[in-house]
Amino acid sequence: MKTKQLLLSLIAFFAISCANAQTWTNLNSGSASDLKAIHFPTTNVGYAVGTLGTILKTTNSGTTWQSTTVNYPGYWFWDVHFLNADTGFVVGESDPGFNPNGAGIILKTTNGGTTWNAVVMNAPNPFRDLFVLNANTIFACGGAEQISTALLKSTDGGTTWNSLGLNYVDATMGGMYFINNNVGFVAMYESVFGSVNPTSTTWFTTTNGGTVFTPLVIPNSISYWNFATDFGDATTGYSTRATYSGIDLVYIKKSTDGGSTWSEKSIPNFIGSIYGMDFLAADTGYIVGAAGVIFKTIDGGNTWLTEVSGTFNELRSVHFVNSALGFAAGANGTILKWTSSSIGINENNISVSGNVYPNPNSGIFTLNNIESNSTIEIFNTQGQLVFTQQLVLSNHDFNISTFAAGVYAIVITSGNKAERKKLVKE
Repeated sequence: MKTKQLLLSLIAFFAISCANAQTWTNLNSGSASDLKAIHFPTTNVGYAVGTLGTILKTTNSGTTWQSTTVNYPGYWFWDVHFLNADTGFVVGESDPGFNPNGAGIILKTTNGGTTWNAVVMNAPNPFRDLFVLNANTIFACGGAEQISTALLKSTDGGTTWNSLGLNYVDATMGGMYFINNNVGFVAMYESVFGSVNPTSTTWFTTTNGGTVFTPLVIPNSISYWNFATDFGDATTGYSTRATYSGIDLVYIKKSTDGGSTWSEKSIPNFIGSIYGMDFLAADTGYIVGAAGVIFKTIDGGNTWLTEVSGTFNELRSVHFVNSALGFAAGANGTILKWTSSSIGINENNISVSGNVYPNPNSGIFTLNNIESNSTIEIFNTQGQLVFTQQLVLSNHDFNISTFAAGVYAIVITSGNKAERKKLVKE
């Protein structure tokens, strides 16, 4: 497993030749559970949920975390969303290792997690995704192999729930998002025994709050799931499509007309799984996934820049409170924090200039247009540092004839700015 995670990380590491090198800080969550979701209703108050009944809370922007529940140790919690610091919802299921056939649960708190009320308990379907549109309107969906899907809606703040009728056998739903009370989206992945689009993904759209859904089978989506959907503004939305096992290209769906039509394209040269996304604006967003990968786009998904996560642990969720503060959560209790002020990077000038040529090369290459007093580091595919040097001149020749043939990463840093480039030795 570790070998596979390392391989996926290195694919992500070398796939993008010019990458954003902003770093994330690894916080001490105090938990070893696999965290599935994270949400911050304020800059200081945040919640993270995961396996083994885990619900964590921080009141100091992630510096310390406390458990807020001891009543549901046999449950896996998949998603969390808070309306404010005190009122929020959690969805999940009984431990699938012991009960793979459902026992879905929806919890609500109105006092910041001091107490939790099970507003839905022992449902026949597990719940995997949650969308809180406002204080009254909440949606929950899920499903699993061997049982049917579930899509519920509450219009009274979670007191009562009604099924929206999308019940399909051997399937699960996720990637749910509602723009308003009428327009919403949800994706469904079916097993080989599915009845609509076996082993593939179907995209459902509603324009009347879930009374009627229009299905659209996604072409060439065998073994692909839609894990997350988000809108940067009222008209521009994105949704991920990736394989659960992480051995194929990742695709990003995009709409610029409020979800009426969608286009789709892959992240070039990246193979892996992407599970979570958060868009701060129409063009700016983050996605996270297997082996600690974090990508950022600032041009509406035309290009994706790699971010330094500092972990190989799978990341399941990412949430930005604002443009200066973000969090990600994943396996083994991983919680990461990003703050623009702590690293002092100007968003309009995040890269160090520099060119590498020839590339590929047979042993001699040149770096030019390098900022003075930059540092160059070269890493092999095992992540080992094989060369480092302080650069004084803006142009410099390097002899790597003793290096084995293969792919290397060049990291050029100057102050708080950095750039990574792919180097191929023939």
